[in-house]
Amino acid sequence: MIETLIVEDNSALLDAMVAGLEETGEVHVVGRASTGEEAVELGLALTPAAVLMDVQLRGGRLNGIQAATALRRELPRLPVVFYSIQDDDEYFREFREAGILSHYAYVRKSNYLLPPLIAPLLPR
Repeated sequence: MIETLIVEDNSALLDAMVAGLEETGEVHVVGRASTGEEAVELGLALTPAAVLMDVQLRGGRLNGIQAATALRRELPRLPVVFYSIQDDDEYFREFREAGILSHYAYVRKSNYLLPPLIAPLLPR
């Protein structure tokens, strides 16, 4: 089982993702965060095997890219899978500027992207 931190600002979606990923039997959710700041704090405290992170996080100062960059400063080999409903060039520019394009996966969020489809995308 891969120990995963999930970062999502929509509490209903967060609850559904946690339950769905745990049900796959492949993922153990070790932490849940709803802001970039919480993601950094929990990521450093828990040192998960992977992070599943929304890109656009409301309610904090850090978006997902900024939070992942902060985490990777301390945990340089931590894999992060981003997922977002946004398909915005601004995010891809921010990925490039952060120098992290080659270290992450990006999945477009949709109604069809269910936890059993996400679990295999998490690095083992």
